[in-house]
Amino acid sequence: ILFYTGMRKSELCGLEWKDINLFEHKISINRNSIFIPRKGLITKDPKTEKSKRTIKICNYLNEILIAYKNWYLNEKERLGDYFNDCDRLMVLDNGNPINPETVNHWLTKLLIKNGIRKVTPHSLRHTHITLQLRDGVSVKVIARNVGHCDASMILKVYSHYLAEDEDTTANLFDNKYC
Repeated sequence: ILFYTGMRKSELCGLEWKDINLFEHKISINRNSIFIPRKGLITKDPKTEKSKRTIKICNYLNEILIAYKNWYLNEKERLGDYFNDCDRLMVLDNGNPINPETVNHWLTKLLIKNGIRKVTPHSLRHTHITLQLRDGVSVKVIARNVGHCDASMILKVYSHYLAEDEDTTANLFDNKYC
């Protein structure tokens, strides 16, 4: 989900099933879930007002979410009263919301199991943005989809990726317009 949407780990942990429209292939990001030592798991508004957003998701991710929802509902039924139905997507096996640091542990285990070098959940956000920039998606669209206040943030952080595409731009004109 992090790779395909570019959302923050805290936004992923705050997602509830009511935020997902599987028919329209959309996810609404309305809250963060963060862990504060000595206070526990806290649910709060996203980082900025622009971070509250609805994004369109690809068919592949939508299919994964459909399969996951079916598994989730089966687990909920199988566990009965043991399952705390908090409506969150990311839950422990008893249905309680997860600590966002759990995402780090899950990702690390998955990477080790598959022999892939270590990356962080946040690097998946960077990869999501970088791939879109390389494919020519509008900086304004990317900024809106990932919840940045304005496009200048994308340009500041990712300008080195755009510089790498100078040859691509030159080749475009050589191949199409000359």
